[in-house]
Order: sequence, then structure tokens, then C-alpha cells
Amino acid sequence: MNTRQTVKPVFDSELCLVGARSDEELLKAVRRLLTFIEQAPGVALADVAFSTAIRARHTPVIAAFVASSPADLCEKLRNTEKKLRDGAARIRDKSGVYYNRQRLVHEGGRLAFIFPGELSPYPHMLNGLSLAFPCCRAAFDESDDACAGSPDMPLMSEWLYPAPTSTRSKATTLLNTLTGSMLASHTANTAIARLLTMLKIRPDVVTGHSTGELAALEYAGCYGVLSPARRNTMLRDAINLLSHLDNHERLPETVMVAIEGTEVLELVAHWLDENPGRIALAIQNGPSFRLLALAPEIAPDILTQLEENKIRHAVMPSKLPGHTPWFAHGLTPISQHLSTWISNQPTIPLYSCATASPINGRPADVLAACLDQWTRPVRLDLTVERLYSENVRVFLEVGARGLLTPQIEEQLSGRPHLAIATNRIHRADILQLHHTLAQLIAHGLSCDASLLHHHRGSRLLNLEHPEALQTRPSPPVKLTTALPELRPFDLPFSIGNQPGKLARLFGAQPKARRSDIGAEGPLLVGSQVIAETAGTSIVLEKNLSPNDYPFMRACSLGTDRSDKGDPRLFGFTVLTISTVLEIMAEAARRLVPRKRLAQAVNIRATQWMGFERPAKRIRIKAETVDWDDKRTSAIQVRLFDSEVPSQFSAQFAEATLLFTNSSANDERITPPPLEAPKPIEWTKTDIYPDRLIHGPLLQNVVAATQRGDDGLDFELSTPERAKAVLHTEIPLFTSYPLILDAAGSGLMLWNAPETFSGQISLPFRIRSIRYLVNSFTEGTPLHCYLRITNITPKSKVANIKITDGRGRLLIEINGWEELVYTVPRHLHRMVMRPRDSQLAQPLPDTVFGDVTAPVFGGIIADIPTAIFETNQGLWLQTLAFTVLNAAEREEWLSMKSTTSRRIEWLLGRTAAKDCVRRYLLQHHQQRWAATDVPIWADDSGKPHAHGPWQEHTNVFIDLSIAHTPGLVVAAIAANARIGIDVERVGRDLSEDFTRGVFTAEEHALSAASGEGPTAILRFWCAKEALSKALGTGIRYSPSDLRIRSHDTTTHTLRMEATGQWLEAFRQLRGQSITVTTELFQEHVFASCILPLSLATSTN
Repeated sequence: MNTRQTVKPVFDSELCLVGARSDEELLKAVRRLLTFIEQAPGVALADVAFSTAIRARHTPVIAAFVASSPADLCEKLRNTEKKLRDGAARIRDKSGVYYNRQRLVHEGGRLAFIFPGELSPYPHMLNGLSLAFPCCRAAFDESDDACAGSPDMPLMSEWLYPAPTSTRSKATTLLNTLTGSMLASHTANTAIARLLTMLKIRPDVVTGHSTGELAALEYAGCYGVLSPARRNTMLRDAINLLSHLDNHERLPETVMVAIEGTEVLELVAHWLDENPGRIALAIQNGPSFRLLALAPEIAPDILTQLEENKIRHAVMPSKLPGHTPWFAHGLTPISQHLSTWISNQPTIPLYSCATASPINGRPADVLAACLDQWTRPVRLDLTVERLYSENVRVFLEVGARGLLTPQIEEQLSGRPHLAIATNRIHRADILQLHHTLAQLIAHGLSCDASLLHHHRGSRLLNLEHPEALQTRPSPPVKLTTALPELRPFDLPFSIGNQPGKLARLFGAQPKARRSDIGAEGPLLVGSQVIAETAGTSIVLEKNLSPNDYPFMRACSLGTDRSDKGDPRLFGFTVLTISTVLEIMAEAARRLVPRKRLAQAVNIRATQWMGFERPAKRIRIKAETVDWDDKRTSAIQVRLFDSEVPSQFSAQFAEATLLFTNSSANDERITPPPLEAPKPIEWTKTDIYPDRLIHGPLLQNVVAATQRGDDGLDFELSTPERAKAVLHTEIPLFTSYPLILDAAGSGLMLWNAPETFSGQISLPFRIRSIRYLVNSFTEGTPLHCYLRITNITPKSKVANIKITDGRGRLLIEINGWEELVYTVPRHLHRMVMRPRDSQLAQPLPDTVFGDVTAPVFGGIIADIPTAIFETNQGLWLQTLAFTVLNAAEREEWLSMKSTTSRRIEWLLGRTAAKDCVRRYLLQHHQQRWAATDVPIWADDSGKPHAHGPWQEHTNVFIDLSIAHTPGLVVAAIAANARIGIDVERVGRDLSEDFTRGVFTAEEHALSAASGEGPTAILRFWCAKEALSKALGTGIRYSPSDLRIRSHDTTTHTLRMEATGQWLEAFRQLRGQSITVTTELFQEHVFASCILPLSLATSTN
């Protein structure tokens, strides 16, 4: 049985920043933060760290503090205040205080990333970072997956992170091999580089020490864009290479000795003269560190001399003569590996530690420079001097252990510089990270430290108002010492599940070489062959991810395609029928590889396939079937959702593909006439994004010239393919899905004479497609003639002819059929233009009564929930992916509630986001998308708005959400607390309920109002609204929130807190609280707005 160990929280320290516009103002800023903490006992240190990081983002002068508790931070703030008052120009307290008046980066100093090599890894390295940051953990998962694909290589996690009860012997053994040490160091380098990228730290220069050059190559973009599957292939290739080198018969065995001290210069020179060809310098890091390679016959004598002269030294476990001329026999396999993967020039300046010079030019030049590293000594000392001469002043060691940093400091001793390691073997991972970031930021380096709090639930505090703070207990951290099960992606094939019984991989990932001759079957690259009968049938499985196929992301409903949108955040990606057809055509082509696709018939999608997660696993079954024309090979293909339980029907698409050896006929046509044609002259800007949903890669309709009662004439530009697929610039499609998507979109375009008409159509069936051309030239114009053949209440059917504009028919589509969805026009607009649209309609100001604080309300009442409950949840998912950011989507997807509850939750979040957006637009002239306003609930369940917009305003925004069947309302207040509630008029509150909630005095007030049950509803909504404004909800007895008076003209209530409410909010003693109630759209609406000082819990 596995046992869970108690461990201390991962974040045993926090990084707090105090920023100011000038050095003179910094003293005041330090005093302000100190005052806040002193007046806010019980404040969570994480909340302080997050809030100071947000405030310091764009301030040029920053003092950085690494603290373990609020008390520790206070002490450091007091000491810093004294030193600043005394005129200190530099503070470098190693306990965690950093400030510089002379900032290296502000003075023009550049930043270099230095990736360490094979001497850097150690057992259990980066465990703390991997627990805290999924981007770090992902690097280790990827290496595990690569090990699983190598039969002789145990999983890295098994030997790098042994169980507490085991010994370290296995880890030590594997770290002593070239394979283990390089894989571990590369993984650590990658993990920390990704973490720095997440924190928005970007170097000016990169270099790799010894085998750390491989990480430098990947970081500098020399491998191109690596999809998860392609990176897995690269790592497995590297493991195979390193295993080969570990056992290479022609590489001589040597004794590698590390020597420390400046006094050995003459002795080393003497040895080199006395033993030519038997001793070589492998590494020189600085004045006092060298690594020598010794021939075995002279090693005993050299080691004896070192002992006699009391020179510090260590014999290294590895016996391979790396970085010496003796390694020349290993260059051939290394060259073969690197030439496969080095495909691009560096995207940022890249330096070689072998030549201490830049690596420039074509991929062939990069390859040559990299091979130098294996047979020439590593000269970090000369490389550091070269970088310093080119104004590099900050040297950041991006990897494990921190061996290189002290040697860089020694090399640059006495000169202005900063050398720092992101990880040190004898310091906790998070603590060292905080110290590293603190020093970088204090020297003027740009870094978004607020991202350290991603997914941690840290709250943004109003540091000017300690009285507004709501304290919260720090929840216990429950972590195991083993790395958590975080999976960044699923590989597109199965590996390591059944050793010795691996399913055969069909079509390994194509390697991007210097000349890309194209990739056939690009959508089935990396697919797994489950069963096959040659030439008769084949069954494939594929882990399909739109992230590997950008053209698929171009068909995402609800994507913010404005220039301010996050290019990494897409709406709900739907697998289109043209992409489905391409997958089926590629599978069919496996059975008839040398024939031409002549026709596709009976293409049908039986259900929608969308991507809630980054990938979906699908199964493809293709088999030959009889056909009347014996010159034609007919292949029937069906697609299945592999994630659907076996007891349910998982088939979601089918088609029959006809292949032939004969060439296409040259057919000429006359454009069919239109009924009642009207010139429209729509250009591309008229079409996207207001009429068609597609992103840039599928925006291939360039003009619409005529629209008639029965169709549309429009023009396409043959799509470019270079960016459609990540693993190749020349995807060799079988069925031309990009052209089909563009041609088929003409039906939605015909159906949109007005923008945002409320009708969105998606294709689900095609009777037949004939292909009369073997290829298309990118960029050439195509003319399309779409004619409607049938219209039903739910669908539209059309025939489409695609020509070259001179009468030659290229593709003929018959029976292109689309389901038409009628949605409210403002929902339609929001899906097409999310940044410019809002789903919630404004609430009239009158419902809030006479208030001084800016208040904005929104209501969603005119969207039938049936839209979200039917169509396999297509529009519910679309709305979620339109308004939620990535983290919120995960929360929504993980909800186990009923569909109606998920709809209410989503609409409530949407309405609240719309209120915040409308306030920011009207009061700050800032236009934000809903995804820019994430909403998170605190420990009491009260929602709070966060996001990048907070950098642009110091206003505190509070919000409240309420819903009842068929109606959702939300409201926000600036620099005040707000609570709202709503109930449908006529709701029956049971006698038992009202007896427990209302006092006799309140029942009397209700009876005197003349409203009967409606008055009781007002009173109940008022109690809910007040409890929400206090931030607790009905935590204590609702009967202790007393209604003292009811103005039957204005329906304003006067309320008083008693009982337990006064224990939690002592400042409410003797306070008369106003709550406004209104009848609105057959509902009772109540709102309560409180000053910040009254809504702060005193518990």
C-alpha cells in the first residue's frame, strides 16, 4: 500500500516587490506597504506577493523581498526603510532584500541564458519546481514518454526520483552515463527555460555549456516548431544516439579529472608538454577550474602528483573523452542526428562555448559549429569574456545545480555584472527561484512575477485600504513527495504500455530537413496501426490535436480574432466535414497508395466532434467494397470516437472514396444562371469576421459578386499550405480540405445578406464530390457557383461548381447540406466578435436606487436554455469557450453538476464579465474581451473579477451574481461592496421556511404593505442581497438580518444586523442598512451597496 508523507508546502517563501516611479519615491512605497501589513493582521503573504507583483509590473524602480511570513516581510521592510532613508544606493541582503540604484539592465546591459551540460543533474533535482509549476513538470513527463519508447531505457522518473525507501544507486549509475546525464540535464534545462518563458523573461543571447548546447539549440529555434509528438520523436532519437555513444567501440576509454585552483597552470602546461597525445584539456570554465582527459596509462602518475601537491581534484565517473579530439569517431552518428533536427537559423543570437563566437548562417553552418563542441575544449572563460565585450552584464544559469555561476563570477571579478543560478543543489527550489527573480528584477529586468500565482488562488488586495481586507485561513497543503500526475498532452500513439507487444507505428513523424519535399497523409502522421490486411482493410488510431494542425483551429467558434486577442486562446474548435473527409481519404489511400482520388460519395457526419480538451482519440476503419465500375477502387471509411464507452455508438462519420488510375477529364461548363441576381460586391473585409467564422488560415473567400434567390457567385484564392500543419510546410492533402472549406462556406455566406442575422449553419452531409484536377497552384483565383437545391425549416442544400474562371471545371460538389441554427442575434454577434459584443443586456440604473458609487448591472433573460441543452451541447460549449479563459474552462469542464446548473453558472459568469467590461469601456475607454476578465470565487464562495485590466485602474470592483429559472442577473460596484438577489414573482415560500427566516415584526410589515406574498419575496431577496454584499452569503441565521422598515412607495428597506452577524461584522452595530427592491420583468430584484469599511469581517 502506498503511504502518503506529510511535506511542507511547496511555496515556503514568497517574492514581494515594491515599485516606484523613481528612487526618491521608493522610500514612500516601502512605508506604504509596511503600514498596510501592520494594519492588516492575518493577511496572507501570498496575497501580498501577488498584489505587489501586479502593482510593480510597469514601475522602473523596484526593491525585491524574499520573505517567509508577513512578520519576516515587515522586518525586512523596516530595515530597508532605514537604509533608504540613510541614502543606500545598493542593498544586497542574502536573506532576501535586493535593490540597486545603478541597474545593469537600465544601463544597457544585456541578458544571457547559459544552459549547463552533463555535469549539472543530481537525484531529486527540481522536484519543488515540478510540484509547483506544470510547465516544469511537463518537461519531465515528456522525457518519461521518450524513455518509454526506448526498450533499454527505464523511465527517467524511476531513477531520477527514486522512492524514499530505495537507494540512490540506480540514479547515480545512470547519471554517470552519457545517456542519463545528458537526458537529465536537457530535461532540467528545458523545464527552467519554460518557467522563465512563462514569467516573460526573454534573453538577448543564449549559449550552451558542453552538452547544454542541445538545449540552447532548441531554445534558439534551430529545431523549428516542435509539436508534442515531434518532440517525443526527437528525444527518442537522442536517447538512441547517446546509448550508441555510451557503447561505441571506437571511442577510447579515458580518465576524466576535474581540477580546481589557480596554482595548477604551470603544472598542467608541463603535463601537456611531457605527454603529447595522452592528455587533453576538455573544459576550462574560469581561472580555477579545468577538466582534463587522461590516457589510462598516465592517469596514476598524474593523480599521484595532484595528491602530493594537495591540489583539489575529483575523478569523474564518465570515461568518455568528450570535448577532446579523441571523440572524433563519435561525430558521424551525432552529425546524422543533428542534421535531421537542425532545420532553422537561430531566432536569437546563439554563441558556441567551443569557439567563443556567434553561431550564424544556414542550418549547415549551425551543424558544423555544434559538432565542434564535441571535439574541442569547452572554453566558458573565453565565451564569458566575449559576451561581456558585447555588453552582456547579466549571466543567468538556466539549469540544475548551479556549477557554472561561481566560475563566471570568478572570471568577471571586479567588474560590474550579475551572475546567478536558477537552481542550487543545497537550497530549496522555490526559495532559490525567488532569490534569482528578486536579483534580476532589482537590476531592471522585465518579469511578470504575478504569474508565480497562477492557479494558486492568490487574491488581489487593495493595498491602500487595509480595512477592506477579508482575512482567510491558509489551507493545508497536501502534496506527496513524488511528482504529481500532471499530463501536458497525450502522445498521438501508444508507447510503453505493453513491453514487447508495442503496436506497430505507421508513418513516423516526418523530419523537417533543410529541403522539405512534402508530407503525404499529414493528418494521420503518428497514427497507430491496430489491424491491417494488405490492400483490403486497415484500422488506425490517432490522437488528433488541433494544436498540431493550425488550419483546424481556424474553424473555432467564439475566437477573439481582433489584434488584441490572445493568439494562444481559441474558441470551441469543431472538426469540419471537410477535415473529416481528409482523414478518411488519407486512411483509404493507405490501401491504394498509387491511385488518384476521383470521387467521394455519401459523406456524412452523424454527430458533431468538438475539442473540449487539447486532443481527441479517434479510430479509423477503412475497407475495400464492391463497385460497379471495376476500374475504380472503392474504399468505405468510418470514423469512431475512441473515448466513447463501448456500449454506446461511437461512429461519427462515414464516406465512400473512389480511386482510379486514370487521369481527370477536362470538362468545360457555362456558369449556371441565378434567379433574380443582384450585384453585391462584398470584399474580404465585408465577409470576415461578420459573416463567416473562419480564422486567417481559412479566410480564402476573397469576394462575392452576385447573390440571387437561389445562390451565390463568389471567388476564392487557392489557400497557402505552409502554416496549415506544424510538422511540414508542404502538407500533401488528398481531398483538398482547405478549398472545400472555403467553397462550402458560400452557403453560410448566401444565408447572411445581413450581418449577425441570428442564423449559423454548419455542414453535416455531402452527396458527392468529383475531382477533375490533380493539383492546385497556391494563390491562383478560383470561381465558385453555388446554387440552392432544397430548403427545409432545419437545413439548406446546395450544389457548388469550382472552376478556374475560364470555364474549366475543377471540383464539382453535389448535395452540400448544412444544418441551420437560429440563435439570438446578440449571441450570434458575440460568437463572431467576442471583444466587441456583450450577451447581457444592461439593467436600468433605477433598480439600484439612489447610489453614489458607479454601479453596472446586466441581465440575460431572452436566451432559451433549450439552445444549450440540445445539439450535443454545441452552443453551450461554444459560449463557454467564447467567454472563459483557459483556467476557467478547466473549472467549467470539471463541474459535475447537472446541465441546467452548468448553464446557470456560465450565464452568471458571462453577465458579470459583461458588467465589468461595460464599466471599463465607459469609465476608462478600454475595450476588453470576456476572456480578459476571469472570475474566481474566494473561500466563502463570493466571486471576484481579476485579469490584466487591473493594471490599468486602481479602482476596486466588487460583483454579485443571482439567478432564477429563465433569468440571470449580475452587477458590479466600483470602490464599494455589492450584493443582489432575484426571485420570480409568484414563487411560493413554504410556511415552515418563512417561519424560520422572518420575525413576527417582519411578517407584520409584509401584511401592512398590501403586497401579500410579493412583500415576503422582497424581504427574502433583501436578506440574500445584504449577505452577499458582506461577502458571506447566508452563513448565519437569516432571521438575524432584521428588516426594520419598508417604504411602500419606493420599496426601500431599512435593515439591521443582529446576533452572529454582529460578531462577524462588529462595525455594523447600530448601523441602518439600506436595501433597494424593485419589480422588474415579473421578478423581484434586490440590491445592497455598502461602503468598503462596513463589509469587512472582524472575525
